[in-house]
Amino acid sequence: MRKFLIGLLTILLTFAFLVLGISWNLKAVITENIEGILKEEITTEIVSEVAKNTNINKGNVKKELTKVMEENVGLKNAIDDSFDKVMDILSGKEVNEINLSHELENVIYNSEEVLKSYGITVTKEEKEKLLDIVNSEEFNKDFQNTVKEVQENLPSNTKVVIDAFLFFRSTTFKCILVGSIIVILVFIAILKKSYYKWLGNLSEATFISGILFGILMPWVVNLINQELVGSNRFVLSMNSISQYGYILLGIGIFSLVLKVVFAKILDKKEISSAQNE
Repeated sequence: MRKFLIGLLTILLTFAFLVLGISWNLKAVITENIEGILKEEITTEIVSEVAKNTNINKGNVKKELTKVMEENVGLKNAIDDSFDKVMDILSGKEVNEINLSHELENVIYNSEEVLKSYGITVTKEEKEKLLDIVNSEEFNKDFQNTVKEVQENLPSNTKVVIDAFLFFRSTTFKCILVGSIIVILVFIAILKKSYYKWLGNLSEATFISGILFGILMPWVVNLINQELVGSNRFVLSMNSISQYGYILLGIGIFSLVLKVVFAKILDKKEISSAQNE
């Protein structure tokens, strides 16, 4: 019975780490993919517009522009902020206006330096055409009107799902999960009647979760991306989930090493005590 309870608690522990990983990284996964779509579209638009009047190596220029995009922290922060505001609007809250266009304009201006390194000067007409795509007033107004329109037409059961989603991502829910993990480990320690053997169960749970998030999931996403390459320029990103998986694998290794160290120390003490007797 005791072994059965320990096994059940270890399964619950693994499940808690999995749910915590999804709760912790769900927003990051969504926003990093939105960011990827925006960067891809803007980069493609810039290269296409400039290539109309200039003979350039589109592949090389696009690679350099992508590097500029990756260094643009402002765009990432704006997307994060906008995501929170969109979710608040959909849940019925009043929020300030969403403004993504300012950061998108910065991306276009920053791209000029890359193009200059290739001997390309963006003409006034080309720049205006690119800026028209993210025109502050029109872009933001259309975006916000669309979000509000969706919010007004949401069925009641969908609003319940949105509220559940917001709670799932909340600090309160994360604290409940962390508290549950601690309680489970305490129960395992009590059942094992040891102050260190529970480290083996912690190692097992984090290894399973770490392999799923850090290895298996990225592998599946990579297979999906290979299928998307032919028909779509956008590829899925799971960087935040992968990082969480690597952290869990690290915790698993550390827990296992710690358990072995404690076991050896206690063995030495028992041998020493037996010899003294």
